[in-house]
Formats: sequence, C-alpha cells, structure tokens
Amino acid sequence: MIWTIKALLDWSRDYFGSKGIPTPRLDAEILLAHVLSLKRIELYLKFDQPVADQELARFKELVRRRAAREPVAYLVGEVWFWSLLLAVRPGVLIPRPETEVLVEAALEALRGLAGPGPCPVVELGTGTGAIPLALCRETTGLEIVSVDCSPAALNTAAENRVRHQELLSPKGNRLWLVRGDRLEPIHPGFRPRLIVSNPPYIPAGVVESLEPEVSVHEPRLALDGGPDGLDFYRYLVGFAGRALAPGGRMVVEIGSDQADEFCGLVEQAAGLRVMEIRKDLARRPRVGVVEKAE
Repeated sequence: MIWTIKALLDWSRDYFGSKGIPTPRLDAEILLAHVLSLKRIELYLKFDQPVADQELARFKELVRRRAAREPVAYLVGEVWFWSLLLAVRPGVLIPRPETEVLVEAALEALRGLAGPGPCPVVELGTGTGAIPLALCRETTGLEIVSVDCSPAALNTAAENRVRHQELLSPKGNRLWLVRGDRLEPIHPGFRPRLIVSNPPYIPAGVVESLEPEVSVHEPRLALDGGPDGLDFYRYLVGFAGRALAPGGRMVVEIGSDQADEFCGLVEQAAGLRVMEIRKDLARRPRVGVVEKAE
C-alpha cells in the first residue's frame, strides 16, 4: 500500500479516536507536519503526496507514543505560547493557553508600576521560561529573577532564553535563571516591584485522577499544591508581605475553584489586598492580582 498524506491523516485520526484521544485529527496533523517539516496547512495542499518509508516509520512511532497518551508537545519538542515558539522537554510543565491570562494581568501590573530605572521582577517556578519571555516580548527594562528547583526546567528555560535572545539585552531586559527551593535564593534585601507565578495548585489527592497526559507524563512537582492545593499560595502571600516593594503587585495563576480561598489568604496578610480576580476565556477564575500598600 502507498501511504499518502491524506491516507495517513485519516488512519491516524481513526486510530487516535479509538484510543480516546480527545483531539484526534489535530494531533494527527501536528505529528505528521512535524515529521514532514511542513506547516499544517501544507498537508492539505499535498494530500496525494506519498510519504517515504523512513518518514512513515517515524510517524508511526510517534502515533504509537501518542496513543499511549504521551503529550504531543513532548513528541514534537515545541509549543506555541504568546506567539513564541518554545522548546519543551519531558519533565517540564507544558505551558497552557490559560496562562496567557496571567501574562496579560502581569503586563497591566507592569504598566501601573512604571518608574525610573529597571523594574525588578521575581518569578517562582519558571518551567520553560514562558512567562518571563512573554513579558520581555511586550515591554522593556525588566530585571527578572526566575527560580525553579528542577534542573530539567532550568535547562529548558535556558534553551528558550537563547532562542529568544532578541527579547532580552537589545530591549534592555535581563533574565536570570536560578536553581533553588521556592524563593529562598532571593536576597532578603531584594525588593521586587512584581512577583509573578503559575505555582503548583492541584490538591495532592487529585493529581492521580487527571488525564494520563498530565498525571503520568508531566512533573508532579509542578502540579502538586499540597493537601488542599493552597500550599504555594500561603508561601507566596507570606513572601509578598515581606519582600514586595511598597505599591508593588503579585500576579498568580489560581485553580478555577480557588478564588475564595486565595482571597481569604490575602485578607489575613497585613498590608496586602486583592485588586482583581481575572477570568479566563471560559469565564472561570484564573488569575489573582494582589497589591501591597504604599
């Protein structure tokens, strides 16, 4: 049998569907376009093109791995976030579209924090480096310190920093990647004007019930927020109360059912107030914006 692009797409779509893959056609297109070094739209312009044996073997191996619920982003090694093509590696959390709401809120916070000199920013849990690089894409004069305890994450973030070097020094931005437990490497005298984080916020008992792409393949360290999912918010609220510059802001992603608990934690902290709970495109609470008193 001669396998054409159309025949492979139809076959893999049906196969993925039989395995319970939620987006069978899309996944088939992404994987085949990756193997053939084409854009997805080009697949439709070359429907009748035969696929060479070597490319066919590579594609079928990726299909096998995807059917075993390995994430597409790990299979192709890249993901789009905020119009940036980022490297993503196994063992590193895959950036989600919902996190772009966090970037939007952080950019608005930065506009409200404009002042003389560079703007110091701290990020907890950088992963691929998606959030700081997205911020650097849209503004200038940022001094970002991003902390992660995972060597795999820091290596991937460093790879993406090199990929998108044009967003840094040419625009007056600097991004330091620091390994450490939470924000302990931050000097006690450092006063960031912005704290930003997409922390682990899934309750520990829920992680195993998530879809296999997440529960089996993504790093538990980046998912598990403790027994009630709030451990890192407690830590971040405490850190913001101590370290955030007067008038500074903290912008964090939250679980869709955690807005009330998050607001309660902030209300208990002296000098902090919740400015906004921002919703995502599905109208679910997604981002908390906190301000420190002047």
